[in-house]
Amino acid sequence: MRKTVVLILMCVFFSLIAFSNANAEEKQWWPLEIFTVTDAPQNVGIGEKMESGVVSYEQYTPPMKAKKPFRIGVLFPHLKDPYWLGPAYGIAEEAKRLGVSMTLLSAGGYENNIKQIDQLEDLAVKGVDGVIIVPLSYTAQDNAIAKLHQQGIPVVELLNDCRTDELVTKVGTSFVQMGYAAGKLIIEDAQKNGLKKVNTAYFPGPAGAAWAEYSWKGFKQAIDESPIPVENLAVKWGEMAKELQIKMIEDVLMTFGDKVHYIAGDALAAGVAIIPIREKGFKGKIKIVSVDLSDYVIPWIKTGDILAGSSTQGVYQARLAMNILVDVLNGDKNIDEIPDVMGANVQILTQNNFDEFPMDAIVAPKGFSPVFKVDVD
Repeated sequence: MRKTVVLILMCVFFSLIAFSNANAEEKQWWPLEIFTVTDAPQNVGIGEKMESGVVSYEQYTPPMKAKKPFRIGVLFPHLKDPYWLGPAYGIAEEAKRLGVSMTLLSAGGYENNIKQIDQLEDLAVKGVDGVIIVPLSYTAQDNAIAKLHQQGIPVVELLNDCRTDELVTKVGTSFVQMGYAAGKLIIEDAQKNGLKKVNTAYFPGPAGAAWAEYSWKGFKQAIDESPIPVENLAVKWGEMAKELQIKMIEDVLMTFGDKVHYIAGDALAAGVAIIPIREKGFKGKIKIVSVDLSDYVIPWIKTGDILAGSSTQGVYQARLAMNILVDVLNGDKNIDEIPDVMGANVQILTQNNFDEFPMDAIVAPKGFSPVFKVDVD
């Protein structure tokens, strides 16, 4: 039965995937609407900085060209799901546009903290001019990042969060806000449909990953503030592997299937949740909300199989990170004048706004494969 359902879903998925890439043609992406955070406490995450700092909104225009063929090292947690193809695309395209060399390294998964630290230290030994890092952990990379800072190598944090402020800036969004947005979407939908009490299950991602923990924090905050009672029946932490996420969802359905109204969580969990929900006969009874967007969920929002998703705008965040780093390397901006946090504004995708949504902000064009090296001619 599982194989039949998976085959049907995959056929529909690939027939719909063109929708998610329809707007992803290369075009001028600036000026970009961003938020900035200044006067924030040090050595805390983006969420705490946004809570205590000064949040402003402005437009960002990137440099047109690098003044030298700078060598940029980029560290990603993995490339095992479609989400990271978007930022990988944004990084590669900006390296080409700006005229800088770029080397992209993948750690292979969130369990590989030591490997990412080794990669970071190796980039320093090889003499890169700057680094963009998507940290695997909130704290594990802090000392290695500080060492690069002390060597005069500027580092920009991208999307995932870490604690240290030995950085040019943190580029991303608050996953507290992302989780909160998912919770609010559920509450609003439940009220619209006349529910007096709501039961949820949440799948934030890997335990120990700052983005996952902040996502859960925001979701819990939203349901705690709800005007109608909301009980989260289960929170399940797990690595970003399809079979593991499906197994966790199956376990929740076995225990709470007749009680749960909404499943929410990371884009991978939200996307694969369709399979066990259909297999167990809960289609139309349990709704899905995604905390972030990738090709795992975008086609299903189009069909209505997934209610909605909040977007980190991963492609635009990656473009922004590369350009901020080049701003510094060009000498056009001093690190001291760059905000503590910068990021493209969060957007919500639903079936209603699907055709107008800027897909090029979140997904790579159809057929894109990761570019691990860009060389300046």
